[in-house]
Amino acid sequence: MLDLAFRSIVNDPKRSTLYVLTIALLVMVISAPIAIANGYSQQLSSIIPALTPDRVLVINASASSLSDSLLSFQLVRMLDEKGFEKIMPQLITYSHVEMGDRLVEVRIRGIDDPETFYRDKSIRVNGNEPSSDLEANVGILLARRLGIEPGDEVKLTMGGSSWTLKVVGVIDCSCPCDDEMIVLLRDAWRLRPDLENKVTLVEAAFSEESELDELEAKGVKLLYEKPFEEAAAETISVTLQSIKSWTIPIYLVVFAAAYLIGLKISYDSEREVAILRCIGASRKKALTFILSKSILIIVIASVVGLALGMVSAQIVFRALSLIFATKLYEPPSLMPVEALQILVFTQLFALAGAAYPALRASRRVVGEAWLSIYQ
Repeated sequence: MLDLAFRSIVNDPKRSTLYVLTIALLVMVISAPIAIANGYSQQLSSIIPALTPDRVLVINASASSLSDSLLSFQLVRMLDEKGFEKIMPQLITYSHVEMGDRLVEVRIRGIDDPETFYRDKSIRVNGNEPSSDLEANVGILLARRLGIEPGDEVKLTMGGSSWTLKVVGVIDCSCPCDDEMIVLLRDAWRLRPDLENKVTLVEAAFSEESELDELEAKGVKLLYEKPFEEAAAETISVTLQSIKSWTIPIYLVVFAAAYLIGLKISYDSEREVAILRCIGASRKKALTFILSKSILIIVIASVVGLALGMVSAQIVFRALSLIFATKLYEPPSLMPVEALQILVFTQLFALAGAAYPALRASRRVVGEAWLSIYQ
């Protein structure tokens, strides 16, 4: 019956091609997004280890929050001796900016090396970084709120003293600095003489050689940042699960399409079924013939759909890589388990949809079969 079903498909190429493409396009819609997501996952996995060392936030051990944390600036030298890298001491204070006849409280962050800090945080600057005394950068949200632009001067009032700072740039990072004023650490000490040689926190990167246990014994608290690769892996996993959850409605569409195709195959196969019934074939053999025809179409459509999915994923992924100028290119791919899962689910849903039309067509009595031959 399988051979007879195959010849029946070959003898009607137009209809068979239409049936195959209908299922194949649905399989493509399932497989292409998963392949693209896998490509991005592999690309990120290749990039992340080279870009993200383990990070730690160092604050005072007795502090309950950043607002009441104070550390000696000598800690910076200690961290360097303990094998830490990218050491960024910061002093966070509050001051008032004179805006006409009113005072607006702003948060000021003093940093020792703006260039390293901005590069590490991926901060964009419209203008220049602070490099001289009494120069400042203003976060984009704070700048909009106060109507500040590069080149403006702002007057700070703190503890009965006033200071005039020149705004040399506006920063944008989608981080807390967007609502802050950034100054050099020595200027932050000038604004707050009582906090000279003090910092609020120190950000640093550590490696296996860093002496973490000995540092914790020095009266500081280490707050470990969540490794970026771990956060990225979770994001990738959630994205993949989200994509795969959308395949369920598509499988239902496969079921509906297979049902309609099964009806059409049954209708198109009436003459062949009638001949089989008239020469003595049982209902079981007639059912086997129609199901074999449906199974062959579904198998061919699944393979074609996977191929189309991979080709379309390659095209879309390559186009996105060119648009965003991605230097590292990991081609999209399907894991063998994922490809097998798509094939199995497609077969199950398609067969479930084609079963009833095939069963109904096979139950025709011999008299009806004779009539269909001469119609």
